[in-house]
Amino acid sequence: MRYANERHITVIPEFDMPGHARAAIYAMESRYRKLKAEGKINQAQQYRLLDPLDTTQYKSVQLYSNNAINVCLDSTYNFVDTLLTQMQKIHADIQPLKTIHLGGDEIAGAWVNSPACKKLISDNKHLNSTEQLGEYFFNKVTQISTQHKLELHAYGDAFDHKNQTIKIKGNLVAQVWNSIWEWQSGGRANRLVNAGYDVILSNAPYLYLDQPQEASPQERGNPWATRFINTEKVFSFTPTDVYKNIDIFQNGTKITNEDITNGSLGSLPPIKPAAAKHILGIEAAVFGETIRTDEQLEYMIYPRLIAVAERAWHEDNWEKIENKAQRNKAKHTAWEEFANRLGKKELLLMDNYHNHGNSIHYRLPMVGAKVVNGKLIANTEYPAVKIQYSMDNGSHWLDYSTPVKISHDKKVLLRTSSSNNRYSRVTQLDIAQE
Repeated sequence: MRYANERHITVIPEFDMPGHARAAIYAMESRYRKLKAEGKINQAQQYRLLDPLDTTQYKSVQLYSNNAINVCLDSTYNFVDTLLTQMQKIHADIQPLKTIHLGGDEIAGAWVNSPACKKLISDNKHLNSTEQLGEYFFNKVTQISTQHKLELHAYGDAFDHKNQTIKIKGNLVAQVWNSIWEWQSGGRANRLVNAGYDVILSNAPYLYLDQPQEASPQERGNPWATRFINTEKVFSFTPTDVYKNIDIFQNGTKITNEDITNGSLGSLPPIKPAAAKHILGIEAAVFGETIRTDEQLEYMIYPRLIAVAERAWHEDNWEKIENKAQRNKAKHTAWEEFANRLGKKELLLMDNYHNHGNSIHYRLPMVGAKVVNGKLIANTEYPAVKIQYSMDNGSHWLDYSTPVKISHDKKVLLRTSSSNNRYSRVTQLDIAQE
């Protein structure tokens, strides 16, 4: 935190709940067993997060059957209160805690057969089914966070269930990630701001930097939201009008006007003019369950993070153009200028930046190449990035600057090179097929 504070970065801890909470559940069960064995029954029950009589069978998105905190137990809210108290103590001396993120996403059919939840629903005149327990949970934790004078952030799922907006009172911000068109969730951000929620846009098909940067099995990332997100796609995001981002389905096919008008994308409410102020900004995300090293993390976020900053802090003229063809043309011109700056300036700065002797391990672009009239023609995404080729299976590499004459019985290997001699993934051009 001291490192972040010195650089004017605010740390917002996230403890995802009630779903994605398997570690907390297991930790509190271990505590429960230990104290129970010592005969401290009341103390053992104090922070328990599951109903031992719950026979509900469910699977989370990640295929866990036990990752949802039971929201019908008083001990759950004891846990939340103590968690916030301890986090405020940890932050107090360096950067006082003002904001907490409590998740709220992806609750997969939990609590249906929980006796504790059946009793709660029976006793509470405002509850009719387990479908309402997410709303119940967040109203409860909002009261707790308010008592701690904290602003509460949560994913859009917590406030918009089955495309129906839930009104929760408190100092709240919704982080909207689920904007996948065929899931009919692309209208969620507008629904929430129209309902008065403050919203941060984290649209997964544009801003989830754990997605692959190229549609290739050799690229890092899990393509659940989209086939790929390259730097140009991040650059093309229009936060001021989320519907201008309607482009392709997850499988890569284009979304047509018919798809929009026939309801395939679900409800797409326009944003009310007075509600636009509720869009606070954008936030990129990178989830690290498959990332093991600093170099892998840097590969995933750079240079895409620079494009995130561009869209967050600068509204370009092309974003305001309503005609799609004209907007795309202007956007392409702006992208070429931005890519030129990346290649000639920003990537060089990252090459020359040294932290404990290491420069930033950004992703180098791949080479696009073809053979025309017996000559190799090659280019790459960012001007000024060096292209190299080899015609002896990588034993020797030559710099490419102009079209090169090659024989038809050779294969050509291609790569890009940074100014400090770091190399991209190698690709092969089969001349015989050209």
